[in-house]
Amino acid sequence: MKVLKLSLLIIILLVNASHAQGITKEAKLKELMKLQGLYEMIEQQQRYIQEQAKAIGPRMLDQLRKQVPGNDKAVIDELEGAYFRFMAAAKSPWTVQEAVDAWAKYYGDQVTDSELDKILEFNRSPIGQKDVAASKNALPKWSAYFATKNQQVLETATNAYIEDLKGIIERVKSRKDKQQ
Repeated sequence: MKVLKLSLLIIILLVNASHAQGITKEAKLKELMKLQGLYEMIEQQQRYIQEQAKAIGPRMLDQLRKQVPGNDKAVIDELEGAYFRFMAAAKSPWTVQEAVDAWAKYYGDQVTDSELDKILEFNRSPIGQKDVAASKNALPKWSAYFATKNQQVLETATNAYIEDLKGIIERVKSRKDKQQ
């Protein structure tokens, strides 16, 4: 009976230790992501992409409004609807959390718990903090690099937006021509 109880106790402790290690590694990965500023880097990249889209859309919309005969409210409303469709099409197809989760999985699969301890020790040290600061200072250049890579997505969305706007103007002109 003592052997059975001792065996059960050992099994319970091993299961708990194994479970605790998983949580510990997850917590360590979250700390590392925080220390390295991963959330901020990804958020900044997504903001940059949206800012590009926001800069392009209103300018085109303003140009097209000037071409609308008599500032027809119905046409303006349709143009604004096309603008909102453009903004939706230009959004990043992934969330910050999805990107962070993917990084944690792929990075976490490559390091053991003890290696992660050493990596965290480095990142908490003065030289590790210097590394983190350098990474954060490099962030704007890094974001600009990927924004350039994302330019094709934005250009595709912009071309679709322009075609949508041209179609709206043509439909309105056609309706006006039929009314005359």
